[in-house]
Amino acid sequence: MAGSKGTGGSNESRRRLISAGWDLVDEIGLSEALDTISVADVAERAERSERTFWNHFDTWNSYVEALVSNIPKRGPME
Repeated sequence: MAGSKGTGGSNESRRRLISAGWDLVDEIGLSEALDTISVADVAERAERSERTFWNHFDTWNSYVEALVSNIPKRGPME
């Protein structure tokens, strides 16, 4: 997968980092979140280190691409 450096058993960390990003987006709102959240915020929310973040993503943009390609499935819009 482009922009992904993690392998094997590290899929759980990658999934948690992406999930943490969506949690932050839900709390802050999409437009503000992408301008204000940091690697430290995502890593802390995912209960992982910043080093783990960088083991999975080459750049912040590769993380954002992974985030967008893993939009959580939601119920019907209200």
